[in-house]
Amino acid sequence: MKKRILTLLLTTLLLAFLSVSTFASSINIADNTNVDTIAFTSDTHNIGGNVSANRLSSWITSVATKEGDMIDTMAGLGDYAGYKSYFKDYWDRVKPVFDAVDESPYVGRSVFVAGNHDWLNGNLMLSLNSTAKRIEKKRGKVIDGDSYKIYCFGASSTFELFDSASISGLESFLKKTDNSKPIFIISHYPLHKTSERSMTNANKVVNILNKYSKERNLNIFFIWGHNHSDASSTEKNYDKVFTESIPSRGGDISINFTYAAGGCMCDEEYTSGGKYVLGKGLVASINKATKEVTLKYYDKDGNQLTQETVQPKQIKTNKKYK
Repeated sequence: MKKRILTLLLTTLLLAFLSVSTFASSINIADNTNVDTIAFTSDTHNIGGNVSANRLSSWITSVATKEGDMIDTMAGLGDYAGYKSYFKDYWDRVKPVFDAVDESPYVGRSVFVAGNHDWLNGNLMLSLNSTAKRIEKKRGKVIDGDSYKIYCFGASSTFELFDSASISGLESFLKKTDNSKPIFIISHYPLHKTSERSMTNANKVVNILNKYSKERNLNIFFIWGHNHSDASSTEKNYDKVFTESIPSRGGDISINFTYAAGGCMCDEEYTSGGKYVLGKGLVASINKATKEVTLKYYDKDGNQLTQETVQPKQIKTNKKYK
């Protein structure tokens, strides 16, 4: 009897081991110890049928497979459901988006900041919905990875502005942080102007980023979303990486940091310009040894569109500001 029990136990353990081995083999992805990978996307605007949420799930799988690395952090930049849904219905459409990230075996952790529709359609300020609580309403949360930092800037309201509290919080963070890791600031709103859109106080944010990027040798990446509805006309800054100046209505904006859209996951199923943004998401690969950052845009089928490498700044001093 004891021999039979022992045999059954060993058989069960063997089957469990084979199942785990098969699962790992089917994923065929290992965490690259030399590189950290961050993936960004924005404006999923998921509607009935969960087309955008399903696209996100497939996109994550394709990108992780092609990168050959687990996604250390998946960052959402806001506006997760469509503008025609409100309150509980809005969050019911957001949940499949978050589930696509949570249920992926390729993602280590996630962070979601707010967009204007999350405030307006989802009533984010007062909502007690469990999905709504996943969004970082309070600007300033920091994800401290092995080789990078993510600063949650997000949108502070439904209005197209950067409020004074958010700006002060960002400056306080940059005053205190060191230059040992690249810093990714994830925002819903962009900093540049088009003929149709302009963010109040964007110039103040640019000045702060320029100041601390230059004076403290910080390697800053500002990642944005929101402007997809203008992508068929006046918005030409998607799918590009800017390191010296940003094209903007009224004249280019000089920068000492890196500026790139986080993509736009919605497409032709949504009526607001998403199909004109080819890069559905942005991937940043950080070399842990050199701190070199490689940025790549991937389309809706997981095909790489672009690649640009940003070298770390030449660090001369690390003087602490008081």
